[in-house]
Amino acid sequence: MTTDPFSRLRIEYETTGLEPEDLPADPIDAFGEWLDAAAEAGVAEPNVMHLATVDADGAPSVRAVLIKDLDAGVVFFSNYASRKGRALAVDPRAAARLRAIPSVRGSFAPTHQSATVTRPKSSSSSGSRFRLPSTRSI
Repeated sequence: MTTDPFSRLRIEYETTGLEPEDLPADPIDAFGEWLDAAAEAGVAEPNVMHLATVDADGAPSVRAVLIKDLDAGVVFFSNYASRKGRALAVDPRAAARLRAIPSVRGSFAPTHQSATVTRPKSSSSSGSRFRLPSTRSI
């Protein structure tokens, strides 16, 4: 008899339910609460977001980015000339997902603001920023 080699890897993430009436009016506020709860629960790098885009030919791509700010919507840094930067220039619609947090969809737009957060040496120094305005739905 064959056993499922992946069943032993399964972790139960649900600790509480999610009721619509318990959510803040602004979905970005809800997102911030979930990030705070994940950090308090000891989730490693709770601000890692997997971003899915499509390029000019419609080919999908997913990569990890770090959320840097939630004050003006979901903000992450990327080089505008990178693959994801070029994909967002062609089609700003994207989907994003964090571990154990509902996904977010919408149109990400360049903010054209310089980066104010220290970046790793391996990162591009261009300081390009993208944001999903808080008027979008989660």
